[in-house]
Amino acid sequence: MNAPQHRSPAPETLWYARGPVPTPLGIAAQQGWLNQAFSQFGTEAHALSESGDPAVRQSFYDHTQPNSVRQSGSIAALWAHARGSDTRLIGLTWTDEYQAVIALPESGIRTVSDLRGRRIGLPRHVERTVDIFRISALRGCLNALATEAIAESEVEWADIDVRAPDSPTLHEPHPYTAEARALLRGEVDAIFVKGSQGAEVSHWLAAHTVIDIGRHPDPALRCNNGTPRTLTVDAALLDNYPQLVERVLREVQRAAQWAENNPLLTRQFIARETRSSEYWAAHAYGEDVHRHMHTTLEPVYVDALQRYADFLSARGFIARAVDVRGWISDAPLAALRASAPQGASYAR
Repeated sequence: MNAPQHRSPAPETLWYARGPVPTPLGIAAQQGWLNQAFSQFGTEAHALSESGDPAVRQSFYDHTQPNSVRQSGSIAALWAHARGSDTRLIGLTWTDEYQAVIALPESGIRTVSDLRGRRIGLPRHVERTVDIFRISALRGCLNALATEAIAESEVEWADIDVRAPDSPTLHEPHPYTAEARALLRGEVDAIFVKGSQGAEVSHWLAAHTVIDIGRHPDPALRCNNGTPRTLTVDAALLDNYPQLVERVLREVQRAAQWAENNPLLTRQFIARETRSSEYWAAHAYGEDVHRHMHTTLEPVYVDALQRYADFLSARGFIARAVDVRGWISDAPLAALRASAPQGASYAR
């Protein structure tokens, strides 16, 4: 075996981040595979969320922490790249999820056509670095309206202010609390929810699902923060320690293959990641979610992310336009394929 080509000794810590969503990086972390994999390099893997330093935790959004990787929604990754964070995109994962516009039965809203002239609530998180929930809600609602050729101006948009709790708690508040309250108070007629927690709140409200855009046959309409999800890496880490980045990708693909072979355990892992029950995990992400965890650079995924990046820049949500193909480094995936045993599907 050739000796690793370090420019300097391997870093003491590899930082990783993933959101409360289904990701193979999350499975690998839960399984303890990351620390096992990096022990041979003398490197420990730690989650950004474990750090006591707020600046380190903030890297989930701005991706400025050296020696870090992140697999989660695309908004924060694009936002960080557009404002100058030196990162590389090394993979995309497409896991469809529940993305719904919901309304209370008494509203009389049954179909998308009924949304004309009605008030759609958009969350506004005043303390957040980048308002991922607002952007996702707007994109999901616009995609829903597009299914009936309803113009953005044909509905009324209402802001729903979402503020952090006055005192810290052991558990974060439910992400759709403010939207649910606005709906119940009659301040808005419809809201957007997504994922397992979105499915839960829809059930609690006994709400009517006007449309689940996450189940639409056109992938362009399903494209949002989570579809596709990005795997990004600190560029210096890739330049100086390409073997470490390849090992991250190897463990991510190992987790995806493990998921294919363990559907019930995968559902349990996703439930823990998304802070929900196995029932709602299956409802939100599909009974076959275990088959949709592979990280690739398929052109259809890249094209979808480019369209999403164009949407973000056109709306002013990111600082500049992003050339997704120029952001990609396919070297880690190519190296993984080249070193994979014949027939190993995790390196697809």
